[in-house]
Amino acid sequence: MDHKNCSPGKHQENIQQKQSFHKDSAIYTCPMHPEIEQPGPGSCPKCGMALEPKGVPGKDDDSELKDMFRRFVISTFFTVPLFVLSMSELLPGDVLDVIPAALSPWIQLFLSTPVVIWSAWPFFKRGLQSLKTMQLNMF
Repeated sequence: MDHKNCSPGKHQENIQQKQSFHKDSAIYTCPMHPEIEQPGPGSCPKCGMALEPKGVPGKDDDSELKDMFRRFVISTFFTVPLFVLSMSELLPGDVLDVIPAALSPWIQLFLSTPVVIWSAWPFFKRGLQSLKTMQLNMF
């Protein structure tokens, strides 16, 4: 075996070429509907679930996880004050007397709207898709 052409840089270059080939040619499939196959990540046209790479698992695409975590963190900033405001009537004494009773529902609406609409949008989108295709799921 000729080791003269096997430099570490050459070996690293071959590995990167193989990884890019596998990344570009990866076939993704739905865990619930294995007949659905497409190149690259996305969502299942039948049920809306995230497609997973078919075959030997490699480095997973965690973009959906990052997006959902970001939505969770941002919605928490709206939910905590909403919870405190809505539950303040149950606390002993008048903790939030500075907010007029007529204004409280409007503040609660303002705080809950981003949580319900923006943070839960992927669930609404997938739920609507499952109704359109009549492939009902947990969304």
